[in-house]
Amino acid sequence: MSALLSRLPFLRALTREQRIYCLVTAAAAAPLAWISAPGPRAAKIAQKLAAAHEAGKTGNTADYVAHWLPKAGLAGLVLAVVLLLGVRWLARPMPAVLSVPAAGNDVWRVRLLMLVTGAAMLFSGIANAPRLDFSLWGDEDATMRKSVAGQFNRNAEGKMEFDPPTWTETFYRYKDPNNHPLNSVLSRLSHQAFAGDLTNPEGFYFDERAMRLPVFAAGLLGLAALAWFTVCLGRPVLGCAAVPLLALHPWFVRYASESRGYGLLLLFTPLALAFLVKAAGTGRWRWWIGYGLAQFFMLWSYPGALHLLVALNVSAVCAVVLTGNPPAGWRSAQLGRWITACAL
Repeated sequence: MSALLSRLPFLRALTREQRIYCLVTAAAAAPLAWISAPGPRAAKIAQKLAAAHEAGKTGNTADYVAHWLPKAGLAGLVLAVVLLLGVRWLARPMPAVLSVPAAGNDVWRVRLLMLVTGAAMLFSGIANAPRLDFSLWGDEDATMRKSVAGQFNRNAEGKMEFDPPTWTETFYRYKDPNNHPLNSVLSRLSHQAFAGDLTNPEGFYFDERAMRLPVFAAGLLGLAALAWFTVCLGRPVLGCAAVPLLALHPWFVRYASESRGYGLLLLFTPLALAFLVKAAGTGRWRWWIGYGLAQFFMLWSYPGALHLLVALNVSAVCAVVLTGNPPAGWRSAQLGRWITACAL
C-alpha cells in the first residue's frame, strides 16, 4: 500500500512513515465524511427542536444526535484535512531517540513493586467487592434507569410496562446531566451479560453487582497503571508507596466500586501520564497515539476531566520544549506528534 501511495504526486517526496501517516489519517476521515452528510429529515428535525426550545422543553435524544452529529463529523473532517495538509511538518522524521533505561529501574526494585502492586490489587478487590451489592444512590439510580437497564413507566392505557433505554440514549443522553457515556456503555454490556432475564416476573429487574463490575475492574487495573507510570519515571520505589496509598484512599474506595465515570479516570489518568513520559522520552508514534487515546477515554468517561487534560498538555509542552540539548529538529518533530495526538 505504501508503494502504491508513493506513485501519487503529492506523496512521492514523503518518507514511508509520512505515507503511513497519510493513509491512517485518510482512513479516519472516510467515516467522518459519511457522518457529516445531513440526513433527509435534517430540516424537519431542526424545526422540531426549535419548537421544543421555544416551548421551554427539551427534545428527543435521537433528534439532538441527528441534528448535531453531522456538524461534529464535519468539524472532524476539516481537522483531518488540516492534518493531511500538514503532514510534512506534523510527521517529520525524528532525528534520534533520547531516552535511556531509567537508572532507578533495577530488577529488584521493579520486582518489589510488582509484589506490592499485586498485594494492593488483591487487598482492594477483597475489600471493595462487598460494596458492589450496596443500594444505588441518586446518580447511580438515574444512570441505571435512563441509560443502562431501563425503568417501569405507565403507558397510555394506564398499565405499568418496562421501558428499556435505546443505545442512542446510552451513548448520548445528557439531559440531567448525569450520564457518563463510557461507564453507561460498559455497565449496560456487563448488565446484559451477567444480570440474567430482566423480564422474569419472579426476579428483580436490575443487578447492582453486574452494573458496577466495569468500574470495579478499572479501579484494580488503575493500581497497576499507577505502578507502570512510576516505572516509566524510573522511580519504582515511589510506586511502592503510591500504589498502597491509592488503594487505601477513601475516594478510591468509593469510586472504584461505584457505577460512575470517575472510577474509569483512576485507570486512564495514570495511563495517560505513563504514555506521555514514554512519548516525551522517545518520540515514538505508538506512545503519542496511546497518549491521545487515553485523553479521549478520560474525556468520554467524564466531561469534567477537561481540567486534567489542560494540566496534562501543559506538562506535555513543557516536556518537549524544556528538553535539554536535544538533537537538531527534535523539538519541532515532538511538537508535531503532540499536536497530532491531541487532534486524534
